[in-house]
Amino acid sequence: MTAMQVLISVGGVALTVWLAWWLGGPVRPALSPAAAIAIADAALTGIEADDAVVDRAGRAALVMARDGRMVLLKAMGDHWAVRILGNAARGIATGGRLVVDVAEPLFGRVLLDIGPNDAARLAARLGPR
Repeated sequence: MTAMQVLISVGGVALTVWLAWWLGGPVRPALSPAAAIAIADAALTGIEADDAVVDRAGRAALVMARDGRMVLLKAMGDHWAVRILGNAARGIATGGRLVVDVAEPLFGRVLLDIGPNDAARLAARLGPR
C-alpha cells in the first residue's frame, strides 16, 4: 500500500465521520428520573430502584435502590452504561457538582451537575465505608 492510498483511505474515513456529525451526529438520549429508574431496573436483575437524581444536562444519573445500593447511569453514544457502585466507588462534591469515580479505569469518572444539596448528600453516601 502506498502512502497515497493510505492518505486517501484516512481522508475518506475522516470525511464520513465529519459528514455524519454534520448531519446530526449520534442520537443523545435525554433522561428523566422515571426513565433512569426504568433503565436501572431493566439493566440489572434484582435492583428495585425507588429514587433517582439526574444531571441537569440529562447525560448521567444516580439511582438509589431500596436495599441501599446505588447505580450510576452514564450516556455512551446512543445508549446507557449502567454500573452498580461498589465499595471502591467514591464521590466528591464541588459546588453543585458531584464527581463519581467508580474505580473502573475504562469507565472513567462521571460529573453530575445536580445542585449543592444533592451533591453533598450523595458524596457523603459515597464516602469511605
